[in-house]
Amino acid sequence: MFKNLHFRTNLSNKFLTNLLIFFTFLFLLLPTMAIAQINQPVETNWQGVTATLVTCQQDLDRMFVLLELKNETNENVTGNGALYFKDIYIHNFDNDQKYFVLQDANELYLAGPRSDINDGGRWWIDLPPQETVRIWAFFAPLPESTSNIDIFIPQLLPFEEVPVITQLFPLETEHGSVFGSISVSLSSAKRRTGSVSVRLRLSNEGSKEIEGKAICYRDAYLYDYQNQRKYPVLMDSDNQYLAEPKSDNNEGGRWWLSYLKPGNQQLMSITFQAPPDSVDDVGIVVPFLLPFARVALSGSSGVEQESGIEIIGIEKTIERVLVNLKAEETDTEIKLMLDASVLFDYDQANIRPDAVASLLSVLTVIEEYSSSKVRIEGHTDSTGEENYNLDLSEKRAQSVRDWLIERGCDSEKLIPIGFGESKPIASNDTEEGRQQNRRVEIIIEK
Repeated sequence: MFKNLHFRTNLSNKFLTNLLIFFTFLFLLLPTMAIAQINQPVETNWQGVTATLVTCQQDLDRMFVLLELKNETNENVTGNGALYFKDIYIHNFDNDQKYFVLQDANELYLAGPRSDINDGGRWWIDLPPQETVRIWAFFAPLPESTSNIDIFIPQLLPFEEVPVITQLFPLETEHGSVFGSISVSLSSAKRRTGSVSVRLRLSNEGSKEIEGKAICYRDAYLYDYQNQRKYPVLMDSDNQYLAEPKSDNNEGGRWWLSYLKPGNQQLMSITFQAPPDSVDDVGIVVPFLLPFARVALSGSSGVEQESGIEIIGIEKTIERVLVNLKAEETDTEIKLMLDASVLFDYDQANIRPDAVASLLSVLTVIEEYSSSKVRIEGHTDSTGEENYNLDLSEKRAQSVRDWLIERGCDSEKLIPIGFGESKPIASNDTEEGRQQNRRVEIIIEK
């Protein structure tokens, strides 16, 4: 919209100040607008029950959707059959594609809460009076260019024109359950020989007991996003899961949530099969608890090879990223080219907040080749003075380097270079050509 404005010529300081104030206000307003679109309740087929979309977020490895069903009546709401996870999908209008909930190699869907495993998993409708129940699901990540989507869930009106938030999931230590009254704290997630030991603290902060719900350790797992695999709970020689507490030994061991009385807490320990030590963080999924999307693992298990259960319908991250970035690959290097208008505002060198998705993709490739040197080259068009363009290109290359260092990249392997207008890849006589020349190239040595 403003590509043809030349801020270095003929604009008064007053106009520039007013323009900056306007865009600052607009930038601050946009996140609020997006949140408002997400948090609008929709009707359901159950009288007195509304549904609200709480989270629609993705990074390079997965899309996570979380919604709340709220029973505003004084009666327990049941019936109308079950909610089948196979019938939940996302419609991406940008490419007219449908995305369904992820499955593992055993054809079980990565969603919850789950009442049984029929048809890959389903939840029988059970909404206590004046209570909230949360539904969650994992999907393959959508293309980075995706703007808005519709989310279709049986028995609910669709969530329409939902903005897709693309950013790295934070490391988590505090969470909740599918029931609003239970909070969950992560005490530790430590590797040991061939296993991962997870310790949780559950607290019932409500005034009611949770009836009729049992945590079956059979259905708990670690989710390794890097290798797209699930790692289940380990069993002992008596075919009992290595997990506590247990109410009974049915199905290898389970614990009824009714034992967690209002105002009380319960410590929980679970031993999972370990992913390779190269995996830095995982998701933790325990029935009736909300998934921990990203948890850092400490220690060493001595495991080098991936095992577990494969997640189907999703490419490995590095393969998908190279395709999305349209990488140019030779026997000696990988070249990634980023449009400067995606990374920076016009004539600026500060990273734009909405550039995170593209830079996360770059980060993934650099981490895959962690021992390689990386050149970060800044380029401009020929508009303006040559020395000014050279300085701008150097600052932009340095900004990208600083961003990568802040996220753990080795500073000694990142080499920023500014070329200014000296290496055009298109004609500077047209706006289209100038836009192609305004770029940052990332060259990774193999």
